[in-house]
Amino acid sequence: MVLDYEIKDGKIFLKNFYSSGATDINRYNEVYNLANTNRTFSHETYQENYNNNALNNILSYEQRFGKMLIQSTFANSFSNKNVPSNFSFIFEQRNAIKSEVLNSIIPPYDLLNYTVVDDSNSFWKP
Repeated sequence: MVLDYEIKDGKIFLKNFYSSGATDINRYNEVYNLANTNRTFSHETYQENYNNNALNNILSYEQRFGKMLIQSTFANSFSNKNVPSNFSFIFEQRNAIKSEVLNSIIPPYDLLNYTVVDDSNSFWKP
């Protein structure tokens, strides 16, 4: 919203801007971990919701007195980020990667050939 008001030898401006947005993020990961002795495989699911709001107000004043010009501006802004609900689930399976791969030099994309993924053997990791 923008309001202009002319006064004698000057003007007053009021500008008001508001914006709002919502973001929903769903992430899914599969992680193969060779760094621990359990050689784990995990499914990770994350859901995140964000609500963002921003409000800006600007009040400007300008007036001429003879040869002198007076200008002033007052501005304020407000923003917030609400995170109403976020949750995640991680299911992990131990010994999902064959031990023979630990002493092998293979490219990362060949790692899937050495996995034994068994969802019935997975457990929820809080």
